[in-house]
Amino acid sequence: MSDNAPLKAHRLVALALCWAFGVVGGSVGLNGLIKGNQAKARIRKSVPAGVTVNIDTNNIYHAGVVLTTLCTLISVLASVFFVATLLSGRRPLATRTLPLQAGILAFCALWLLPTQIAYTVFFANDTSGVTAFLGSLQLPPSIIQAAQEAEGVTPVYRKLYYLRLVAVLPWFTWLFTVIAAGVLFAAARRRQPPAVSVGSAGASEDRDEVQSISETEKGAKKADAV
Repeated sequence: MSDNAPLKAHRLVALALCWAFGVVGGSVGLNGLIKGNQAKARIRKSVPAGVTVNIDTNNIYHAGVVLTTLCTLISVLASVFFVATLLSGRRPLATRTLPLQAGILAFCALWLLPTQIAYTVFFANDTSGVTAFLGSLQLPPSIIQAAQEAEGVTPVYRKLYYLRLVAVLPWFTWLFTVIAAGVLFAAARRRQPPAVSVGSAGASEDRDEVQSISETEKGAKKADAV
């Protein structure tokens, strides 16, 4: 591959995989958020009138929002970089901005990693906190448990399939984002430096020569005048 488009085929493959798994990660993340909200709504509707139910899922919910946003952002960035690479010509903008592209994807991967770790820890170890009140009186957990069983839901995160998808698939998003960033960095190191135009260099030398001759003639005329 020419240095004007270094590792172009490798970049296209890496960016395509990065985009695909970014879409997958964003999709399962959004699905997890929607399914979680639907489960909460079903529990609240299943209790008798006058009973207030509080469901605390803030830990995994906020991690899921950030995770979904990052995966979506990665898919958008990868698609932009892919199209720019695919349509690139001689000395294209896509080649000149390779370090920037690599840095952006590396930053996204660096941000995604702790978010995915936090989500995985919450998924494996935590449960949602559910409390119910009748006026100011807190109802016993057995009533909440019965309502959850009647609706087929569980407070244990690791038993929910839609959360399991979010805990697993975005790891592949992170992996292929790291790979894409690495390929872009490698391509950036193979870039050909901008060539100096021979015609421009020759013209510059001619101008300098003409200026030197002109100054010599002026000096000679001054000497004759004296």
